[in-house]
Amino acid sequence: MSPHQYKEMISSGRNAWKNHYDARKSQSLSNNKVLRNIGQKYASTRPLLELICSYKIMPTVYPAPKRRPFQGRCCSCLPASKNRYYTDDIPDRGIENILQVKTRYSSNWFKRTFDQFSHVMALGFSYVYPDVSMDVLTSPRLAEVVNKTATETFTPSNKMGDSSNIDDQTEKERKKIQGRVKRLIHKMEAIMSNKLLRFTAWFLHKLLSHLLSGILVDSGQLEMVKRACRKDIPVLFLPSHRSHLDYILITFILVNHELKAPHVAAGDNLLIPVFGALMRHLGGYFIRRKLDKSGKRDYVYRAVLQTYMEELLKRNQNFEFFVEGGRTRSGKAIYPKAGLLSVIVDAFNENVVSDVYIVPVGISYDRLMDGNFCREQMGQPKRCETFWRACVAIWQVIMSQYGFVRVDFGQAFSLKEYVKESQKFPDPHVNHLQYESSPDSESPTSPNCTMKVIASETSLYGTDVVSESQRKLVQGLAEHIVYACVSNQALMCTQLVSVLLLNRHREGVSINVLVEDFDWLKEEIRSHGRDLGFCGKTRDVVSHALTLLGDRLVKQHSSDKNRSLKDVTTDNNNEEDNIFVEPVTSLPDIFELYYYANVSNSVFVLESAIANAIYPLVPYEKWQGFYPEETTVISQRKLLREAAKVCMYLRYEYIFSPPCKPIDLMLIDAFERFTAAEILQRQENDTNYTNSHEQHLALQLAKTLSCQDEDDDDDDDDDDDDDDDTNDFCANSEEDLDDEDRLYIVNLKDDRSMSKLHFLRAVLAPLLETYYITACHLVLLVKNAMPEDDFTSRVHKHLKERVSSGVASYAESASLDTLKNAVRSFQHHKVINCYQVANLRMLELHYRYQQERDLYKLIDSFEAYRL
Repeated sequence: MSPHQYKEMISSGRNAWKNHYDARKSQSLSNNKVLRNIGQKYASTRPLLELICSYKIMPTVYPAPKRRPFQGRCCSCLPASKNRYYTDDIPDRGIENILQVKTRYSSNWFKRTFDQFSHVMALGFSYVYPDVSMDVLTSPRLAEVVNKTATETFTPSNKMGDSSNIDDQTEKERKKIQGRVKRLIHKMEAIMSNKLLRFTAWFLHKLLSHLLSGILVDSGQLEMVKRACRKDIPVLFLPSHRSHLDYILITFILVNHELKAPHVAAGDNLLIPVFGALMRHLGGYFIRRKLDKSGKRDYVYRAVLQTYMEELLKRNQNFEFFVEGGRTRSGKAIYPKAGLLSVIVDAFNENVVSDVYIVPVGISYDRLMDGNFCREQMGQPKRCETFWRACVAIWQVIMSQYGFVRVDFGQAFSLKEYVKESQKFPDPHVNHLQYESSPDSESPTSPNCTMKVIASETSLYGTDVVSESQRKLVQGLAEHIVYACVSNQALMCTQLVSVLLLNRHREGVSINVLVEDFDWLKEEIRSHGRDLGFCGKTRDVVSHALTLLGDRLVKQHSSDKNRSLKDVTTDNNNEEDNIFVEPVTSLPDIFELYYYANVSNSVFVLESAIANAIYPLVPYEKWQGFYPEETTVISQRKLLREAAKVCMYLRYEYIFSPPCKPIDLMLIDAFERFTAAEILQRQENDTNYTNSHEQHLALQLAKTLSCQDEDDDDDDDDDDDDDDDTNDFCANSEEDLDDEDRLYIVNLKDDRSMSKLHFLRAVLAPLLETYYITACHLVLLVKNAMPEDDFTSRVHKHLKERVSSGVASYAESASLDTLKNAVRSFQHHKVINCYQVANLRMLELHYRYQQERDLYKLIDSFEAYRL
């Protein structure tokens, strides 16, 4: 029902009741003399009586409920997919709990008593899951790879005998490789069974009902998935990867809604007794975590993997794998790996399938079921999966409570449409195009170049994408998917409490203030269009979150030193308001609390980039409270340029913008939030535009018109001028137009604005501290190469020493995961070079930074973000 219809219904009902009451009232008073006398006697109280009568007779009018944000809509860069399978009633379908089955409320005694069993047996699914092992073995591609590998095994130096002997040896090698192919397929393939899927659905209902309070899914999102699955097109589910439960969670939800279960890619480290066999029959196919074990490309294994996936795609089988690769150790989405995704794109480009629907899936946990990753963040080696360790872990899980899990399905989008629309993406994301130019052309951006979407030059090697343009297309698609997964993710109560404790109340806070800030943070998150995975009274939600986090991560004690926490919480009066909450900020426990906080931090990363960019532009004395009468003015252009630099260096920590949207427009939208919050106030004499976005569009239009005018002048004067002159003119025009830069005052006097600014800064500040320390240690590489493991070990040791000595501003800056991303970022931006010597990865400084003065400029740029 629309709001307009709702108002009309209320208005008509009100009038009907009022007319009915007036008629009864006038009739009664006219026919009864006693009542008339009473009315005259109590005339002074008539207004009160009318008010009471109105309250008792007129229907109650309730305020319109706040509509929760609907997540999962397709990106605007894909207009056809965005309008496909979406209807206006989708957002109003509400949230459902998969663990609450309808048979629980059946009138039938048997169904009500054995509700989960009855629910699973009533599911009407019976899908065909084909066995493609013979099709893979007889594939022409695989036969070609086997023949080529067998022939190349005998190099000219090995060909010492006659030709007949060489042919015999080649044939033996071919049979040997064919035997290996059979073993690889047998180890890799999934063996799915409808009966086992039904049994597992019942078993998981029993198990997960004991462990979880519920598995929450948006019914509208599921309806869009159902509509997409009805087409004869393969559906690719790409969830965020946080827990081993992710492997079966999507399958469990789909089976409960009578949808075809996907084939799930799993690492071969999970191929352990019992559990490996169970996963295989639930759709798991096992692949190596590293495709090339010996460092040399294993083309046979790659061809088997690609052929297996393509044969399933031909039969419209659904897939699920994790584009991030492994589970995140930090709570942030891992920068995507495009290996398996390239197989899907390659199959589409080779017309193996006409299209593939891609569904990003965001998964959020109140409490992680896999324990924590503190050991790995401290630099200790990862423990290998074993049957006994898995049994112990399962027992620990069974004896614990983990709250809610929220699964958000994104709207399915067409791979075919993405490949087409991505040609319109702005630079530097127009990376999927191949330019065919004349031999004399030096630049691929020449206007004489023609463009076309290409497949890989050969499908022989599967995930080994030969073409650079194809590799960039797949990488851009992977980034787009991960960005969608993070944007679709609902936020849980533990994540909000963690981010408040680490970003605003590291020294501790009373429970009352924490509840107030929790309400503030909820509204901030909703204003960003993100949904929450909980409901209820704020104090109860906060108490539930603190219970789930536990005493190891959050300490609770009474503000009164003479009373214990137990005395306060068991009191019947309001003395529980004296509870004081304090986060544990020591190593290694802080890594787990930081894990939960990072999920909420993803909402504010663009604003945090701007907040951190403000600090170098404001004099240090102003932050210390000196010269309060002086106003601090900063340039919008400099601020956005500094924020873009932050995003550039932290590109492996977060995906700040999808490939279809330039980062400058995303930062301008985030900048508007600073002006709305009055953190930045525009100078009164700067009134050219109503907002920054309008100014940016005006400048872009002016530059375009200026360039067009210059082109016309050039054509009139000299038709032989090349395009470089035009490009130079555009660059000069941009500088001239940017002189209309806008100035803003930093509102350092308002406590509320400064509190929000410090909160936003703390989102990325621990990462920038790690990058700063890593940059300082680059001095070790001046004229001296070093193994990457040695360099990382020395920096990580120093980071942990800074925390233990109390020098570090943020203890979570000692994260090994962030340190590795810092090294990778410096390598990407050509601060350092990486090369291979035997089996060692060596690091050396790029020639531009061999001089210490140039290196110190880089170090100073990171130091400027610190107070």
